[in-house]
Amino acid sequence: MQAEEASTGYNPIVELAKETETPLHRWKDSTLLIDSDGHLLDRGEANKALKQVWEMLEAAIEHSTKRSEKISSSASLYSFFQSWCDWHSECGYMTEREVDLVLGMSHMWGAYVGDRVELQSLKFFYLEDCIEGGKHENWLLATHD
Repeated sequence: MQAEEASTGYNPIVELAKETETPLHRWKDSTLLIDSDGHLLDRGEANKALKQVWEMLEAAIEHSTKRSEKISSSASLYSFFQSWCDWHSECGYMTEREVDLVLGMSHMWGAYVGDRVELQSLKFFYLEDCIEGGKHENWLLATHD
């Protein structure tokens, strides 16, 4: 993978990783996910859960963008996530395990933007639309033993 392929153009971190032979992970690659019991999930299950997380985030941004003025300032992003998963579960689009995985993974979004999802405002979530994610290529340093 060339450093120039990163979504931001030239990326000195990618160059450093190449020079030091540090493995990189792209979000578009297969997802490695450990469940709450410490077991590695099947890649297909992990990839499906990550896809559902991005669908949920995109739905939250769209909801916030279109209805911000009608959303209570006390409504949290996590409350939207719970409702989204409840609806998808009730319609048979998600199993209980998938709901647990997706809601668990939603907490990673908080780490990504710097605040817990329970504290993030749904009303102003549309402001996060500029953060790159599922539509763009992002790089992470992969770690291994």
